[in-house]
Amino acid sequence: MNHEQQIDAVRTVKSVRVFHLSAFLIVAASCQLTHAADFIVLENLSSINSRAYGVSNDGMVVAGIMRYGDPSVSEAFRWTDVSGMVGLGPLPGGDSSGAGENGRQPLSRDGSTIVGYSYDDDASYTRTAFIQNTIGGMQGIDPNPGTRATTANGVSHNGSVVIGTITTVSDDNPEPFRWTEEDGLVGLGHLAGNNATYPSDISDDGAIIVGTSIDRQSAGAEYEVFTWSESNGMLGTGIVGAPDDGGLRPNPAVVSSDGATIAGTTYGSSGTDLEAFRWTADSGVVGLGFLPGTEGENGEADSQVRDMTPDGRLIVGRSGFYPDEIPFVWSEAAGMENFQQVLIDRYGMGDALEGWNLTSIQSVSANGQYFTGWSSPENHPSDGLETAWLIRLDVPWGTTVPEPSSLFLLALGLGAISNYRSGQ
Repeated sequence: MNHEQQIDAVRTVKSVRVFHLSAFLIVAASCQLTHAADFIVLENLSSINSRAYGVSNDGMVVAGIMRYGDPSVSEAFRWTDVSGMVGLGPLPGGDSSGAGENGRQPLSRDGSTIVGYSYDDDASYTRTAFIQNTIGGMQGIDPNPGTRATTANGVSHNGSVVIGTITTVSDDNPEPFRWTEEDGLVGLGHLAGNNATYPSDISDDGAIIVGTSIDRQSAGAEYEVFTWSESNGMLGTGIVGAPDDGGLRPNPAVVSSDGATIAGTTYGSSGTDLEAFRWTADSGVVGLGFLPGTEGENGEADSQVRDMTPDGRLIVGRSGFYPDEIPFVWSEAAGMENFQQVLIDRYGMGDALEGWNLTSIQSVSANGQYFTGWSSPENHPSDGLETAWLIRLDVPWGTTVPEPSSLFLLALGLGAISNYRSGQ
Protein backbone atom coordinates (compact mmCIF):
# COMPACT_ATOMS: atom_id res chain seq x y z
CA MET A 1 0.00 0.00 0.00
CA ASN A 2 1.49 3.33 -1.03
CA HIS A 3 1.41 6.46 1.06
CA GLU A 4 -1.72 7.93 -0.58
CA GLN A 5 -3.60 4.64 -0.11
CA GLN A 6 -2.65 4.65 3.58
CA ILE A 7 -4.00 8.20 3.95
CA ASP A 8 -7.29 7.21 2.26
CA ALA A 9 -7.64 4.21 4.58
CA VAL A 10 -7.17 6.40 7.65
CA ARG A 11 -9.74 8.87 6.34
CA THR A 12 -12.20 6.01 5.82
CA VAL A 13 -11.73 4.78 9.40
CA LYS A 14 -12.20 8.30 10.75
CA SER A 15 -15.35 8.77 8.64
CA VAL A 16 -16.78 5.53 10.02
CA ARG A 17 -15.96 6.68 13.56
CA VAL A 18 -17.61 10.04 12.98
CA PHE A 19 -20.65 8.32 11.50
CA HIS A 20 -20.91 6.00 14.51
CA LEU A 21 -20.46 8.94 16.88
CA SER A 22 -23.20 10.92 15.10
CA ALA A 23 -25.53 7.94 15.25
CA PHE A 24 -24.94 7.56 18.98
CA LEU A 25 -25.60 11.22 19.69
CA ILE A 26 -28.70 11.41 17.48
CA VAL A 27 -30.27 8.36 19.18
CA ALA A 28 -29.31 9.64 22.62
CA ALA A 29 -30.85 13.04 21.95
CA SER A 30 -34.06 11.54 20.57
CA CYS A 31 -34.76 9.18 23.50
CA GLN A 32 -36.68 10.79 26.35
CA LEU A 33 -37.97 9.49 29.62
CA THR A 34 -41.67 8.82 30.11
CA HIS A 35 -42.16 10.56 33.43
CA ALA A 36 -44.11 9.21 36.37
CA ALA A 37 -47.15 10.73 38.06
CA ASP A 38 -49.68 9.90 40.77
CA PHE A 39 -53.45 10.38 40.47
CA ILE A 40 -55.00 10.69 43.93
CA VAL A 41 -58.75 10.74 44.57
CA LEU A 42 -59.07 12.89 47.68
CA GLU A 43 -62.39 12.05 49.23
CA ASN A 44 -62.46 9.38 51.89
CA LEU A 45 -66.07 9.90 52.84
CA SER A 46 -69.05 8.35 51.07
CA SER A 47 -71.96 10.19 49.49
CA ILE A 48 -70.33 13.62 49.27
CA ASN A 49 -69.49 16.00 46.46
CA SER A 50 -66.04 17.54 46.75
CA ARG A 51 -64.11 20.24 44.89
CA ALA A 52 -60.42 21.01 45.41
CA TYR A 53 -59.41 24.65 44.93
CA GLY A 54 -55.88 24.98 46.32
CA VAL A 55 -52.66 22.99 46.62
CA SER A 56 -49.53 23.79 48.64
CA ASN A 57 -46.14 24.21 46.98
CA ASP A 58 -44.97 20.82 48.23
CA GLY A 59 -48.13 19.04 47.06
CA MET A 60 -48.85 17.75 50.57
CA VAL A 61 -51.88 19.90 51.48
CA VAL A 62 -55.10 20.52 49.53
CA ALA A 63 -58.05 22.74 50.45
CA GLY A 64 -61.56 22.96 49.08
CA ILE A 65 -65.22 22.39 49.78
CA MET A 66 -67.40 19.32 50.25
CA ARG A 67 -71.17 18.97 50.18
CA TYR A 68 -73.28 16.27 51.73
CA GLY A 69 -76.67 14.96 50.62
CA ASP A 70 -78.26 18.40 51.07
CA PRO A 71 -76.52 20.62 48.47
CA SER A 72 -77.16 23.69 50.62
CA VAL A 73 -74.97 22.28 53.41
CA SER A 74 -71.25 22.53 52.75
CA GLU A 75 -68.02 22.34 54.70
CA ALA A 76 -64.53 23.59 53.97
CA PHE A 77 -61.93 20.82 54.08
CA ARG A 78 -58.21 20.31 54.50
CA TRP A 79 -56.58 17.20 53.01
CA THR A 80 -53.17 15.65 53.69
CA ASP A 81 -51.70 12.20 53.02
CA VAL A 82 -51.82 11.45 56.72
CA SER A 83 -55.24 12.78 57.71
CA GLY A 84 -57.17 12.36 54.49
CA MET A 85 -60.09 14.76 53.95
CA VAL A 86 -60.99 16.52 57.20
CA GLY A 87 -63.91 18.94 57.50
CA LEU A 88 -63.07 22.22 59.20
CA GLY A 89 -66.59 22.88 60.48
CA PRO A 90 -68.20 26.35 60.74
CA LEU A 91 -67.51 29.11 63.23
CA PRO A 92 -69.46 28.87 66.51
CA GLY A 93 -73.14 29.41 65.79
CA GLY A 94 -72.79 28.59 62.09
CA ASP A 95 -74.08 25.55 60.25
CA SER A 96 -71.82 25.27 57.19
CA SER A 97 -68.63 26.66 55.66
CA GLY A 98 -66.75 26.88 52.37
CA ALA A 99 -63.33 27.64 50.91
CA GLY A 100 -62.31 28.60 47.41
CA GLU A 101 -65.54 29.18 45.51
CA ASN A 102 -65.08 32.93 45.05
CA GLY A 103 -61.38 32.99 44.29
CA ARG A 104 -58.62 30.88 42.94
CA GLN A 105 -56.49 29.94 45.97
CA PRO A 106 -57.98 29.59 49.48
CA LEU A 107 -54.80 27.88 50.68
CA SER A 108 -51.52 29.65 51.38
CA ARG A 109 -48.72 28.28 49.24
CA ASP A 110 -46.81 27.14 52.32
CA GLY A 111 -49.86 25.02 53.27
CA SER A 112 -50.30 26.57 56.70
CA THR A 113 -53.47 28.65 56.24
CA ILE A 114 -56.93 28.19 54.73
CA VAL A 115 -59.43 31.03 54.27
CA GLY A 116 -63.11 31.01 53.45
CA TYR A 117 -66.51 31.74 54.95
CA SER A 118 -68.75 30.39 57.69
CA TYR A 119 -72.48 30.37 57.03
CA ASP A 120 -75.29 30.98 59.53
CA ASP A 121 -78.68 30.31 58.01
CA ASP A 122 -80.52 32.08 60.85
CA ALA A 123 -78.56 35.35 60.71
CA SER A 124 -79.57 38.42 58.70
CA TYR A 125 -76.09 38.52 57.16
CA THR A 126 -75.18 34.93 56.68
CA ARG A 127 -71.47 34.81 55.84
CA THR A 128 -68.48 35.59 58.03
CA ALA A 129 -64.93 35.42 56.68
CA PHE A 130 -62.59 33.06 58.50
CA ILE A 131 -58.92 32.18 58.63
CA GLN A 132 -57.85 28.71 59.75
CA ASN A 133 -54.27 27.71 60.44
CA THR A 134 -52.45 24.85 62.09
CA ILE A 135 -51.79 26.89 65.23
CA GLY A 136 -54.97 28.75 66.14
CA GLY A 137 -57.76 26.82 64.46
CA MET A 138 -60.66 28.60 62.70
CA GLN A 139 -61.11 32.27 63.60
CA GLY A 140 -63.52 34.87 62.27
CA ILE A 141 -61.75 37.96 60.92
CA ASP A 142 -64.76 40.31 60.64
CA PRO A 143 -65.00 42.59 63.70
CA ASN A 144 -68.70 43.16 62.99
CA PRO A 145 -70.22 39.72 62.31
CA GLY A 146 -73.97 39.63 61.87
CA THR A 147 -74.12 43.22 60.60
CA ARG A 148 -72.65 42.50 57.18
CA ALA A 149 -71.59 39.55 55.03
CA THR A 150 -67.89 38.87 54.49
CA THR A 151 -66.15 36.16 52.46
CA ALA A 152 -62.41 35.47 52.35
CA ASN A 153 -61.21 34.15 49.01
CA GLY A 154 -57.45 34.61 48.76
CA VAL A 155 -54.36 34.52 50.95
CA SER A 156 -50.68 35.41 50.67
CA HIS A 157 -47.86 32.85 50.59
CA ASN A 158 -47.42 32.63 54.37
CA GLY A 159 -51.02 33.35 55.39
CA SER A 160 -50.37 36.84 56.79
CA VAL A 161 -52.56 38.77 54.32
CA VAL A 162 -56.14 37.80 53.38
CA ILE A 163 -58.45 39.24 50.70
CA GLY A 164 -62.19 38.94 50.26
CA THR A 165 -65.48 40.82 49.87
CA ILE A 166 -67.90 42.78 52.06
CA THR A 167 -71.60 43.44 51.52
CA THR A 168 -73.75 45.55 53.84
CA VAL A 169 -77.43 46.27 54.51
CA SER A 170 -77.21 49.52 52.56
CA ASP A 171 -75.20 48.08 49.66
CA ASP A 172 -75.43 44.45 48.63
CA ASN A 173 -72.80 44.93 45.91
CA PRO A 174 -69.47 43.45 47.02
CA GLU A 175 -66.53 45.63 48.06
CA PRO A 176 -63.05 44.08 48.32
CA PHE A 177 -61.17 43.99 51.59
CA ARG A 178 -57.60 43.33 52.70
CA TRP A 179 -56.94 41.87 56.16
CA THR A 180 -53.81 41.63 58.27
CA GLU A 181 -53.55 40.88 61.98
CA GLU A 182 -52.12 44.37 62.54
CA ASP A 183 -54.61 46.43 60.50
CA GLY A 184 -57.67 44.21 60.68
CA LEU A 185 -60.24 44.18 57.87
CA VAL A 186 -59.94 47.25 55.60
CA GLY A 187 -62.28 48.00 52.69
CA LEU A 188 -60.58 48.97 49.41
CA GLY A 189 -63.46 50.69 47.59
CA HIS A 190 -64.19 50.39 43.85
CA LEU A 191 -62.86 51.56 40.54
CA ALA A 192 -64.17 55.04 39.73
CA GLY A 193 -67.73 54.78 38.42
CA ASN A 194 -68.18 51.16 39.50
CA ASN A 195 -70.09 49.70 42.44
CA ALA A 196 -69.26 45.97 42.52
CA THR A 197 -65.70 44.69 42.82
CA TYR A 198 -64.38 41.15 43.23
CA PRO A 199 -60.80 40.49 44.32
CA SER A 200 -59.55 37.13 43.09
CA ASP A 201 -55.80 36.89 43.66
CA ILE A 202 -52.98 38.29 45.77
CA SER A 203 -49.23 38.27 45.19
CA ASP A 204 -47.08 36.04 47.39
CA ASP A 205 -45.96 38.97 49.55
CA GLY A 206 -49.50 40.37 49.85
CA ALA A 207 -48.58 43.70 48.23
CA ILE A 208 -50.59 43.39 44.99
CA ILE A 209 -54.24 42.41 44.55
CA VAL A 210 -56.06 41.77 41.28
CA GLY A 211 -59.70 41.15 40.45
CA THR A 212 -62.60 42.51 38.41
CA SER A 213 -64.93 45.50 38.85
CA ILE A 214 -68.22 46.59 37.25
CA ASP A 215 -71.03 49.15 37.44
CA ARG A 216 -74.08 46.98 37.93
CA GLN A 217 -76.45 49.89 37.48
CA SER A 218 -75.26 50.49 33.93
CA ALA A 219 -76.94 48.34 31.28
CA GLY A 220 -74.45 46.31 29.29
CA ALA A 221 -71.55 47.17 31.59
CA GLU A 222 -68.56 44.84 31.47
CA TYR A 223 -66.17 43.61 34.13
CA GLU A 224 -62.76 45.32 34.03
CA VAL A 225 -59.61 43.78 35.49
CA PHE A 226 -58.07 45.96 38.24
CA THR A 227 -54.86 46.00 40.25
CA TRP A 228 -54.46 47.35 43.77
CA SER A 229 -51.39 48.28 45.81
CA GLU A 230 -50.88 50.46 48.86
CA SER A 231 -48.86 52.97 46.87
CA ASN A 232 -51.19 53.29 43.87
CA GLY A 233 -54.56 52.26 45.20
CA MET A 234 -57.01 50.65 42.77
CA LEU A 235 -56.23 51.07 39.06
CA GLY A 236 -58.13 49.86 36.01
CA THR A 237 -56.17 47.95 33.38
CA GLY A 238 -58.51 48.52 30.45
CA ILE A 239 -58.86 44.74 30.06
CA VAL A 240 -62.56 43.86 29.95
CA GLY A 241 -64.37 40.56 30.21
CA ALA A 242 -67.96 39.40 30.04
CA PRO A 243 -70.87 41.71 30.85
CA ASP A 244 -72.79 41.21 34.07
CA ASP A 245 -75.14 38.28 33.55
CA GLY A 246 -77.52 38.87 36.39
CA GLY A 247 -75.33 38.26 39.39
CA LEU A 248 -73.08 35.34 38.44
CA ARG A 249 -69.55 35.80 39.68
CA PRO A 250 -67.02 37.05 37.13
CA ASN A 251 -64.08 34.99 35.98
CA PRO A 252 -61.07 35.46 38.23
CA ALA A 253 -57.88 37.29 37.32
CA VAL A 254 -54.54 36.04 38.69
CA VAL A 255 -51.20 37.77 39.22
CA SER A 256 -47.53 36.76 39.39
CA SER A 257 -45.51 37.26 42.55
CA ASP A 258 -43.87 40.45 41.22
CA GLY A 259 -47.07 41.85 39.68
CA ALA A 260 -45.51 41.89 36.21
CA THR A 261 -47.81 39.23 34.73
CA ILE A 262 -51.59 39.07 34.87
CA ALA A 263 -53.79 36.33 33.44
CA GLY A 264 -57.55 36.06 33.16
CA THR A 265 -60.40 35.96 30.68
CA THR A 266 -61.39 38.59 28.13
CA TYR A 267 -62.96 38.84 24.68
CA GLY A 268 -61.04 36.94 22.01
CA SER A 269 -60.34 38.03 18.46
CA SER A 270 -63.94 37.27 17.46
CA GLY A 271 -65.16 40.00 19.80
CA THR A 272 -67.78 37.68 21.30
CA ASP A 273 -65.97 34.52 22.44
CA LEU A 274 -64.38 34.60 25.87
CA GLU A 275 -60.69 33.69 25.73
CA ALA A 276 -57.98 33.14 28.32
CA PHE A 277 -55.25 35.79 28.18
CA ARG A 278 -51.81 36.61 29.57
CA TRP A 279 -50.65 40.21 29.97
CA THR A 280 -47.26 41.82 30.55
CA ALA A 281 -46.22 45.42 30.01
CA ASP A 282 -44.05 44.38 27.05
CA SER A 283 -46.50 42.06 25.29
CA GLY A 284 -49.83 43.61 26.21
CA VAL A 285 -52.84 41.27 26.17
CA VAL A 286 -52.07 37.99 24.39
CA GLY A 287 -54.87 35.50 23.81
CA LEU A 288 -54.00 31.91 24.76
CA GLY A 289 -56.41 30.32 22.31
CA PHE A 290 -58.66 27.27 22.67
CA LEU A 291 -58.16 23.52 22.73
CA PRO A 292 -59.15 21.76 19.46
CA GLY A 293 -62.54 20.09 19.55
CA THR A 294 -63.99 22.21 22.36
CA GLU A 295 -66.17 24.46 20.17
CA GLY A 296 -69.91 24.74 20.81
CA GLU A 297 -72.67 23.63 18.46
CA ASN A 298 -72.56 26.92 16.54
CA GLY A 299 -68.78 27.21 16.44
CA GLU A 300 -68.54 29.42 19.54
CA ALA A 301 -65.44 29.00 21.68
CA ASP A 302 -64.58 29.60 25.32
CA SER A 303 -61.44 29.32 27.45
CA GLN A 304 -60.94 30.58 31.00
CA VAL A 305 -58.03 30.95 33.42
CA ARG A 306 -58.07 29.52 36.94
CA ASP A 307 -54.50 29.80 38.27
CA MET A 308 -50.91 30.71 37.40
CA THR A 309 -47.51 29.91 38.87
CA PRO A 310 -45.97 32.83 40.78
CA ASP A 311 -43.34 33.30 38.05
CA GLY A 312 -46.02 33.50 35.34
CA ARG A 313 -44.51 30.51 33.52
CA LEU A 314 -47.54 28.18 33.63
CA ILE A 315 -51.26 29.01 33.42
CA VAL A 316 -54.06 26.51 34.05
CA GLY A 317 -57.73 26.68 33.19
CA ARG A 318 -60.36 25.08 31.03
CA SER A 319 -61.48 25.20 27.40
CA GLY A 320 -64.97 24.40 26.15
CA PHE A 321 -68.43 24.32 27.66
CA TYR A 322 -69.88 22.42 30.63
CA PRO A 323 -70.12 19.46 30.92
CA ASP A 324 -67.63 18.81 28.10
CA GLU A 325 -64.97 21.32 29.15
CA ILE A 326 -61.35 20.17 29.07
CA PRO A 327 -58.62 21.33 31.47
CA PHE A 328 -55.51 22.92 29.96
CA VAL A 329 -51.99 23.92 30.91
CA TRP A 330 -50.38 26.79 28.98
CA SER A 331 -46.68 27.59 28.73
CA GLU A 332 -44.69 29.84 26.41
CA ALA A 333 -42.76 26.84 25.12
CA ALA A 334 -45.71 24.59 24.24
CA GLY A 335 -48.75 26.87 24.17
CA MET A 336 -52.09 25.47 25.35
CA GLU A 337 -52.00 21.72 26.00
CA ASN A 338 -54.75 19.25 26.90
CA PHE A 339 -53.88 18.47 30.52
CA GLN A 340 -55.36 14.98 30.66
CA GLN A 341 -54.01 13.95 27.26
CA VAL A 342 -50.49 15.01 28.21
CA LEU A 343 -50.77 13.00 31.44
CA ILE A 344 -51.65 9.96 29.34
CA ASP A 345 -49.08 10.47 26.57
CA ARG A 346 -46.13 11.87 28.49
CA TYR A 347 -46.65 10.44 31.97
CA GLY A 348 -48.11 7.05 31.14
CA MET A 349 -51.34 7.60 33.10
CA GLY A 350 -53.72 5.91 30.66
CA ASP A 351 -54.63 3.10 33.06
CA ALA A 352 -54.88 5.36 36.12
CA LEU A 353 -57.24 7.77 34.34
CA GLU A 354 -59.31 5.11 32.58
CA GLY A 355 -62.97 6.19 32.75
CA TRP A 356 -62.18 9.60 34.24
CA ASN A 357 -62.61 13.06 32.77
CA LEU A 358 -60.76 15.49 35.04
CA THR A 359 -63.12 18.29 33.91
CA SER A 360 -61.82 21.19 36.02
CA ILE A 361 -58.29 22.18 37.00
CA GLN A 362 -58.20 24.85 39.70
CA SER A 363 -54.70 25.21 41.10
CA VAL A 364 -51.03 24.63 40.28
CA SER A 365 -48.08 24.68 42.69
CA ALA A 366 -45.29 27.23 42.28
CA ASN A 367 -42.93 24.70 40.72
CA GLY A 368 -45.53 23.36 38.27
CA GLN A 369 -45.38 19.86 39.74
CA TYR A 370 -48.72 19.55 41.59
CA PHE A 371 -52.24 20.20 40.26
CA THR A 372 -55.68 19.93 41.79
CA GLY A 373 -59.32 20.21 40.70
CA TRP A 374 -62.36 17.96 40.39
CA SER A 375 -64.28 15.64 38.11
CA SER A 376 -67.90 16.54 37.36
CA PRO A 377 -70.86 14.19 38.02
CA GLU A 378 -71.35 13.53 34.30
CA ASN A 379 -67.76 12.31 34.03
CA HIS A 380 -67.32 10.37 37.26
CA PRO A 381 -66.62 6.68 36.60
CA SER A 382 -68.61 5.26 39.50
CA ASP A 383 -71.12 7.11 41.62
CA GLY A 384 -71.98 10.32 39.75
CA LEU A 385 -70.51 12.68 42.34
CA GLU A 386 -68.21 15.66 41.97
CA THR A 387 -64.88 14.33 43.13
CA ALA A 388 -61.76 16.25 44.16
CA TRP A 389 -58.41 15.00 42.82
CA LEU A 390 -54.70 15.71 43.10
CA ILE A 391 -52.03 15.07 40.45
CA ARG A 392 -48.41 14.77 41.58
CA LEU A 393 -45.73 14.73 38.88
CA ASP A 394 -42.22 13.42 39.50
CA VAL A 395 -40.76 16.48 37.74
CA PRO A 396 -42.21 19.94 36.98
CA TRP A 397 -44.47 20.28 33.96
CA GLY A 398 -42.48 20.63 30.73
CA THR A 399 -39.27 19.10 32.10
CA THR A 400 -37.36 16.92 29.64
CA VAL A 401 -34.97 14.33 31.09
CA PRO A 402 -32.95 11.70 29.12
CA GLU A 403 -33.82 8.12 30.02
CA PRO A 404 -31.08 5.79 31.33
CA SER A 405 -30.58 4.08 27.95
CA SER A 406 -30.03 7.52 26.42
CA LEU A 407 -27.38 8.27 29.01
CA PHE A 408 -25.70 4.94 28.19
CA LEU A 409 -25.67 5.75 24.50
CA LEU A 410 -24.31 9.18 25.28
CA ALA A 411 -21.51 7.56 27.27
CA LEU A 412 -20.72 5.34 24.30
CA GLY A 413 -20.68 8.45 22.15
CA LEU A 414 -18.22 10.13 24.48
CA GLY A 415 -16.13 6.99 24.36
CA ALA A 416 -16.18 7.14 20.60
CA ILE A 417 -14.93 10.72 20.80
CA SER A 418 -12.08 9.58 23.00
CA ASN A 419 -11.17 6.73 20.66
CA TYR A 420 -11.42 9.03 17.70
CA ARG A 421 -9.05 11.53 19.24
CA SER A 422 -6.58 8.84 20.34
CA GLY A 423 -6.64 7.41 16.86
CA GLN A 424 -5.73 10.69 15.16
